Amino acid sequence: MWLCIVTLVLVAVASVISYNYRSSAANVAAQREAFNRAKAEYDKRIATVTGAESHAPVADTAEEYVRLPKTDMSCWGPFICGPETKFEQLKLARVMHTPTEAVKRELDQRREQIAAQSAKVEAAGQKLKSLEDIDHTIRTVMAPLVSVTVLLACLYVILSGGYKPDGEKWAFGSIGTIIGFWFKV
Repeated sequence: MWLCIVTLVLVAVASVISYNYRSSAANVAAQREAFNRAKAEYDKRIATVTGAESHAPVADTAEEYVRLPKTDMSCWGPFICGPETKFEQLKLARVMHTPTEAVKRELDQRREQIAAQSAKVEAAGQKLKSLEDIDHTIRTVMAPLVSVTVLLACLYVILSGGYKPDGEKWAFGSIGTIIGFWFKV
């Protein structure tokens, strides 16, 4: 009985941590998308002001970089895969010369807003990175833990002989489900 209670508590805690990780990942993705839109508008405005082609290098800018999280799928161990957060550097140009001072101020303000936005995305990515190890551990431990707990309960029901045939059918069915799960994995 106490084994089932402990397992339920562990599953509940793991679920809360996993939910927090997933919501952090969604937050990073949304912030990254907003950053990408703002940066695309900024780059388009720079190209308009400097008269550059869409992919040609802009002569009147200085290259500076921002650091952003990027989430990719990776596998650790033979059976478990999940998201992994890495950081990449993206160029965020700073316009050095413009036709008028007003245009330069406008571009500098936009650039500062985008740089501040990138700092928020990076902070959210750092939070996600800190939760990643816990999520990996949960993914690694929870399936065997739940399987062993249910298997022990099933074996107790089958071997004790004090349960009705419906209880034993449940136990045999659960053992079959566990075996099927691990064969599938």
